[in-house]
Amino acid sequence: MAIGLTRIELEVLASNEPAIAFYKKHDFELEGLKRESRYIDGKYDDVAFMALLIDSPMRTMHIQTKNLKLVPHTPEDVRIHIERLNAEQIANLPPDWLAHVRVAKGADPWMLGFALVHRFTDVVIGMCGFNALPEADGIVEISYGIEPEHQGNGYATEAAEALVAYAFSGDQVRMIRAHTFSETNASARVLSKCGFRLVGEVWDPKDGMVWRWERYKEKA
Repeated sequence: MAIGLTRIELEVLASNEPAIAFYKKHDFELEGLKRESRYIDGKYDDVAFMALLIDSPMRTMHIQTKNLKLVPHTPEDVRIHIERLNAEQIANLPPDWLAHVRVAKGADPWMLGFALVHRFTDVVIGMCGFNALPEADGIVEISYGIEPEHQGNGYATEAAEALVAYAFSGDQVRMIRAHTFSETNASARVLSKCGFRLVGEVWDPKDGMVWRWERYKEKA
């Protein structure tokens, strides 16, 4: 049986963000980071490992909106992000989620979320996703964040609408929740635009009193 090319690997300096963005544009994925492995011009630099899986189903899983691509995070993407957090930030991450990330083998939109990539510049402008797998009663929570320099352009609304469409595309989810601070802010306006209804205040262990928003799946 003949076996063709299935994988292309490469290394790139982690500080070379334009190169990493270029390879991501062509569907290469980050698979790891080797700390201070190259000594150039009097200083050490990290090296990122990237790979392209030929005919990988995840290459065709990108969700597109008017201006954005929602690209599923790989476990390697998430692990690299966690490595860059400080101890206090890591301590605030859910233990069950961290345990899942440690053993995950492939992209998992429900648990690992998406990178928000601008369709026309290929710049990563934020991230979005679900806070966990859908619960047994069909409820799931969404969250999203846009980098400050890209806010005010409607990208959060596009991301939220894409998450809603993804969640309601199957039979697992009947209702989507989201939470915002107890004030009329940009995130509250996004949810209102996306058809969410403010249902009241709830207590969050980390953020205190927050507003709860809900949107139900429309009956066919």
